[in-house]
Amino acid sequence: MPPSFQAYSRASCRYCREEPSLSGGRLGVGLGPEFKAGNLFPISAEYSTLQPFKSSRSSSALNVSVKEMERPSTDLEPSTQTVTSPDFDVNRTGGVKLPTPSGPYKVSVADFEADVCDGTITRLYYPCDDPELSADAYWLPTWRTAQGYAEYARIPRLLAVPVLMYLAGSERKPVSENKPLASCSKHDSYAHSSIERDAVGVRFKAEDCLSEPLHPEFPVVVFSHGLAGMRTTYSSICSDLASQGFVVAAVEHRDGSACITWKDGTKVSVQHPTKESEAKDGSLSFRKAQLDQRVREVNAAMAALKALNDGDDIGCKYDSRHGGARLTQSRSFKGRLNLGSAVLAGHSFGAATAIAACSRDAEWGFRACIALDPWLYAFSHEEAARVGSSGSLPPLLVISNERFQWESNLRKARALLAGAGKGSALATMRGAGHMSQSDCPVMFAWAMSLLRIRFDVDPRLSLRLNAALCHSFLSRAGVGLCRAAAPWLKSPGTAPPEVSIELL
Repeated sequence: MPPSFQAYSRASCRYCREEPSLSGGRLGVGLGPEFKAGNLFPISAEYSTLQPFKSSRSSSALNVSVKEMERPSTDLEPSTQTVTSPDFDVNRTGGVKLPTPSGPYKVSVADFEADVCDGTITRLYYPCDDPELSADAYWLPTWRTAQGYAEYARIPRLLAVPVLMYLAGSERKPVSENKPLASCSKHDSYAHSSIERDAVGVRFKAEDCLSEPLHPEFPVVVFSHGLAGMRTTYSSICSDLASQGFVVAAVEHRDGSACITWKDGTKVSVQHPTKESEAKDGSLSFRKAQLDQRVREVNAAMAALKALNDGDDIGCKYDSRHGGARLTQSRSFKGRLNLGSAVLAGHSFGAATAIAACSRDAEWGFRACIALDPWLYAFSHEEAARVGSSGSLPPLLVISNERFQWESNLRKARALLAGAGKGSALATMRGAGHMSQSDCPVMFAWAMSLLRIRFDVDPRLSLRLNAALCHSFLSRAGVGLCRAAAPWLKSPGTAPPEVSIELL
């Protein structure tokens, strides 16, 4: 590990009771390499410390360089919104509204900072028995999180923090907080009803679901965020998985890639790259060091889930300044988690993290891996080919966003898919940008509208399409309580026009 990275890890990537370290301006590319600039416009970039550009509608105005290979520039021209799945119920009236989870379970969330995780905060999204959904979980855990987003986007704090708090600070997600884990299977009674459910315009009968025990063991998913993300950035997809009977652990990484992290009070000397040339020289080694730490944190999250399942005391810590709700219902998880059906998932750099963790796994036996628009800079072409040919990857779903991909990155993804487990697939979201799997296009729709940023696909529809693809993939892989899902991966021709699927 490079000394500068090790020092940074010790100094600002442990949670404690001190002020937060806002790491964005120097180190990060917000929400993945496409999202970084002084005015929130998506740009094409590969590493950090690129200069922000002036407000312009021409991609030629971007002051960026791409070291790995040239890739198509993101079109910044306003585009007409096209939604071509009228059967899907999407709120198009405006406002900050995340999609309601699609499954039979209500969803609860809770945060923990377990001893076994060595200071990493993790948010659990899980099924609960709440009879009446009470949306009382805030999307922004604390105002400092808004400050962290502002730092990554290089927006003046005095302007950005009030705006972000206005847009998202009071927004509550369609989930509850800190409820006990669901006590019985919803799929058992749900499976034999004659009601037809709608899965993004594709209708199927619920009796296709398998009947499950009264007190089922829920499969687990560990989710890794992208650059500048955090534990709530992908709450829509995580909540949707939870509503279908998964317990999702969203890790808030402390490698310097999250929008905010907390210091442990230790003072050390940290060397940050201040020039683009310095970032070039150490970029790959720095990202690899980050990837190694992220993999360790994913494994620590799995260890925490095992401790919950064993009924062990995981030593939950909590500080009100972190926001969220401390996990107090840990006893309800004892003996209820199916660790033999564990899945890794992630977006952008988090997708690379999930793939790396699966390829190095010697303990957990992950059943499947979901890579949402992966950014594979930390993998060389040779390494991607080696991992792909080693047979170490389980069934792998790669969902690629059309407006983000370029030849080199896609070639690495195909090399990884080539040797992945049976049932692997490559799906392309037509017209989608890199942020489409996160909550941000919905949460900050008002600001993006003012900046004339438009999406070819309605952001809410995009979130539901991604969730439906995940369910279809996991159903095909035999993971989960309900085997019925949109049959797109069995019959790609049935997929909606926004989705292109290639079975491998």
